[in-house]
Formats: sequence, structure tokens, C-alpha cells
Amino acid sequence: MSCSGNFDTSGCPSPLPPSLPPSLAVYKNKTITQFLQLCVFPRCLFTVGDAVYCAKFVSMLHSIRTPNFSTLLFFDRVSDK
Repeated sequence: MSCSGNFDTSGCPSPLPPSLPPSLAVYKNKTITQFLQLCVFPRCLFTVGDAVYCAKFVSMLHSIRTPNFSTLLFFDRVSDK
């Protein structure tokens, strides 16, 4: 027996057509993951000064209310790693 229709990455049928963009929550999650992997983690490993710079940069992103940057999600992801 075969299935027809749209499938998501887990192999389950997707209720959404493939042309729709991902939800905002998924977008924020991917943004935080990429920000941590490409910007924060590599720099924090160089020196203590670089780690302090990263902390102050994240604090500034929070204080200026950067769109699509969830501070809560950021700290949740940092504490998981």
C-alpha cells in the first residue's frame, strides 16, 4: 500500500502544502541554532574577553528588542548544550 500526498521530514503526511513557509516558531528556532553554532560558540572558545563580548552582544540584542530573536529561547538552548 502506498501513500500519496505531501510528507514532512519525518515521513509523516504533512497537512500543509509544501509552498507555505515554516511557522514563526520554527524560524526562530533555526535562527537561534545558527546564531549559536556560527557566531557565539566559536567565538566564546577563543578568550575570556571574547566570551564577555558575546554575553554583552546578546544582552544588547535583547535590550533593543531585535525582531525574531528570542532571548528566552537563546538561554534555553545555551543551557542545553
